[in-house]
Amino acid sequence: MTAVPSSHDAHSVALDEKVAFLRAPTSYPTGPSGVETIETHMAWVFLTDRHAYKLKKPVAYDELDFTTLNRRHWACAEEVRLNRRLAGDVYQGLVPLTADPQEGLALGGDGEIVDWLVQMRRLPANRMLDALIAQDDWPADGVRAAVHKPAALYAEAPLVPFTPAEYLQRLHRGLNTTAQALAASSYAIPRDRVREVYTHLDDFLRRQSDLLEARVHGGHIAEGHGDLRPEHLCLLEEPVIFDCIEFDRSLRLLDVVDELSFLSMECERLGAPDVGPVALEAYTEATGDAPPDPLVHFYQSYRALQRAQIAVRHTRRPGTPDETKWSNRAAAYLYLATHHT
Repeated sequence: MTAVPSSHDAHSVALDEKVAFLRAPTSYPTGPSGVETIETHMAWVFLTDRHAYKLKKPVAYDELDFTTLNRRHWACAEEVRLNRRLAGDVYQGLVPLTADPQEGLALGGDGEIVDWLVQMRRLPANRMLDALIAQDDWPADGVRAAVHKPAALYAEAPLVPFTPAEYLQRLHRGLNTTAQALAASSYAIPRDRVREVYTHLDDFLRRQSDLLEARVHGGHIAEGHGDLRPEHLCLLEEPVIFDCIEFDRSLRLLDVVDELSFLSMECERLGAPDVGPVALEAYTEATGDAPPDPLVHFYQSYRALQRAQIAVRHTRRPGTPDETKWSNRAAAYLYLATHHT
């Protein structure tokens, strides 16, 4: 997943120039008191008093390509469309970033469009599930209410036309890709532990394939969120689930229980193992679907191993500010992958 340089296009303005403009409170029509910034490997997010604006970086990785204006525009539009399923009016729309030879950069100006931003209503950081877990104050009722939203979405979503064989092949392929990446000599991660987890998961896929085939036959593979982590759940009176994967539909096609098991595993990593049972119980109450425990543990281990791969990949990404943080996170994920075997 190595970044490639941005391709040049007729609308190019240096990313640094765009970021500098968007950092300034005077750039926004609402006149905010200040602007907070968050940088990820794919985007910059600018937080004003009332809004959040996301600017996608002109980068390409294995699974996405944001190197042209048209591709970033498409990705922004998809982000708004898809997230409105679970976040409603939090996603307010797209705002063009324009450039004029005399006036310079502007939000929604009359000049040439040089980029696009997703505009959102700003959500309170202290109501995110990860923040509530850190405070040891997560509300079980809030988790239940939040889970009911994707449960309803999955129930209404069109069936994904996977055959059982195709679904199993997909899981096998994902497992092999992850294990091979973690076995790379450049990663300081215990390979014997990786082999142990891989062997168990591979054995599960072969010996208990009937559990996974039943998920396909039962119509439980749907187009969901794709990245259901606690930091993407805001537990307001009306819960908001946001920041789904927009750039690759295949990453949103998954077992509903896989998605909730992933959330459960991430909460466990943050020190709240009781969130998962509450979430899965709420899902069963809402849908009548009661997944067997071995299936849940398989998905948790499978996703933890994938997250370990992502974490170690961060340690090799140029410009990573805290390699130790990502190394520790990889170790935590590998522990969870082993634990759930």
